[in-house]
Amino acid sequence: MSTITTINATDKVGDSRTVINTNFSNLNSDKVETSSIVNDLTSGGTTVPLSAEQGKTLQTNKLATVSVTAGDLTGNGTSGSPLTFASTAVTAGSYTLASLTVDSKGRLTSAASGTVSVTSGDLTGTGASGSPLTLASVITAGTYTLSGLSVDAKGRITEVAGYATLPASDHEAVGIISSEPVGETTAIGNLLYLKSDGEWYLADADAATTMPGLRIALEAKNDGESCKMLALGWARDDSWNWTVGGLIFASDTAGAMTQTAPSGTGDQVQVVGVAYHADKIWFAPSPNIVELA
Repeated sequence: MSTITTINATDKVGDSRTVINTNFSNLNSDKVETSSIVNDLTSGGTTVPLSAEQGKTLQTNKLATVSVTAGDLTGNGTSGSPLTFASTAVTAGSYTLASLTVDSKGRLTSAASGTVSVTSGDLTGTGASGSPLTLASVITAGTYTLSGLSVDAKGRITEVAGYATLPASDHEAVGIISSEPVGETTAIGNLLYLKSDGEWYLADADAATTMPGLRIALEAKNDGESCKMLALGWARDDSWNWTVGGLIFASDTAGAMTQTAPSGTGDQVQVVGVAYHADKIWFAPSPNIVELA
């Protein structure tokens, strides 16, 4: 009886060894090579199960999420969240004559279209689109006959008039006009003479030293200032009340003109023009002067 039991136990051990060997054989035939996993992951082959050891290796060597500094880039570098430059306060678009602000990393942080600053009287417009720079208008465009011109220091014509055109408004003159310094206070319409200091003063028919009258003041100016003056042409002053066709003389009242010739001893008689209208004269001062005895 004891002998039979020993034989059965021996047979069971042998059977167990056979099963174990068979399972090891199956594991060996079903093992997964690392190269097969790499090929599957990179080329999209058939899914291959990973061993525990292979899984640990992949976990250890996996790519970490990219960490970026706020303000430089947005996104984290993963699928669906690419790294891009962060938006600044600059609005996308086109800028003209741009004023720009750049940070230390070379990025635009502000941008605005600019304009050109110009001096009033020289140019109009800003230089921006739709507002070109142009010369300011100072005279009336047109054709002038026997023109009288006024030119400023920049060579621009600031006043022009044809001699054949009568003055259209009060205190206007048409003819040869210049700007010259005065040596005392003058009013519009004053008759002026040239003194030896090169400045113009109020003409006075009382004495030869304050004659002859050769200019009419077209502006009110003070001593040392430059004044527009009429040398030859038409002048209008609505306060005048001339007898049309009558001669006009230098007056023995400083700066004034009259249609009554001076008559006092030593007075200077000079014709300076002719009344063309009650408020208009043709100013053409004669160089000939008669001194009364």
